[in-house]
Amino acid sequence: MTPTLTTVRSWNPQALTEIAAGLTAVDEAFTAEMDRLPRRMDDAHHDWSGVSYDAAYDRVRAECESAAKVSVEIRSVVGTRISHQRRDSRFVR
Repeated sequence: MTPTLTTVRSWNPQALTEIAAGLTAVDEAFTAEMDRLPRRMDDAHHDWSGVSYDAAYDRVRAECESAAKVSVEIRSVVGTRISHQRRDSRFVR
């Protein structure tokens, strides 16, 4: 279904930019926390060792790798929104 001109004029692209900024902030905080996990595991290694530690460390590493992939996707979506905003701003009068 093609939107009408009235519908298009009612859209608020700035809201998408605000959402993109919010996603960026959340992604940065999440990434920072995920970056701390391996160090926390290293700290725990002083009191914890063996097969269970190795399994937990492998799980943390896998979770960090998955989180990094999610972060890349979030940054891609945000980057797409920003590039569209720049492109669209040329046509706004």
